Amino acid sequence: MEKLKDEKQKHRTTSEKLNTLKRKYDDLKNELEELRDLRAVTDQLRDCVSHFQTFVSSESLRPYPCNPVPMPPAETNELVARFTEEDGKVHLGQGVWVRGEVWRRICTTHKDSLFVKELAVAVWGTAALKERSISGKECPTKRGEARPPLSPGKFLAVKGT
Repeated sequence: MEKLKDEKQKHRTTSEKLNTLKRKYDDLKNELEELRDLRAVTDQLRDCVSHFQTFVSSESLRPYPCNPVPMPPAETNELVARFTEEDGKVHLGQGVWVRGEVWRRICTTHKDSLFVKELAVAVWGTAALKERSISGKECPTKRGEARPPLSPGKFLAVKGT
């Protein structure tokens, strides 16, 4: 009788170990599958980077200064003179300066709305834009306190860009 109890105990212990090993095996199998998926994604990313490097080296990107909205020829000279880089900064007018690398990044945007958004963030910063409005008037839909207006000089510089 005692021997039977010992055998049952050994069987339970062995069974528990076997179940633990099966769970570990399943986990390892899942990890192996994830690694295979990651390899496939890595290969795809490698191909994308290769295509991107080919695109960048093909000189298809236009150099700065740029203007997202076509301008008449009479204003082009003023535009080029206004957006020249000095000491690593680009003058937008009204005494507003933006770092050259930020200006070049902004100029690569393909949509006018993104150009304006990125330029506003570069001029005021995200935190200041959250706390201000264009006109300084109360919002008709939110009925809260009126936020202070954007600084007029910077606003004119962004609007003129």
